[in-house]
Amino acid sequence: MKNEVEEWKDIRDFEGLYQVSTFGRVKSLERTAIGKGGGKWLRKEKILNPFTDKKGYLHVDLYRNGQTSHKSVHRLVAEAFILNP
Repeated sequence: MKNEVEEWKDIRDFEGLYQVSTFGRVKSLERTAIGKGGGKWLRKEKILNPFTDKKGYLHVDLYRNGQTSHKSVHRLVAEAFILNP
């Protein structure tokens, strides 16, 4: 059996916020978050729990500037790791 190393890359348009791995895992990076009232707190890095759609595909919700983006995990992996000139 081959010992593979998990490689992480930034998700396009979410650089510095989220990364995707060669194993299909998505993580939120550690950062300082600012609430609506102006309060700040530290958000620790964590692996996101994907959910499955009715066709069996895994999805995650990514957040940036108060907006939610619904993303397919397989598409994130492909965009990050497969060359498409």
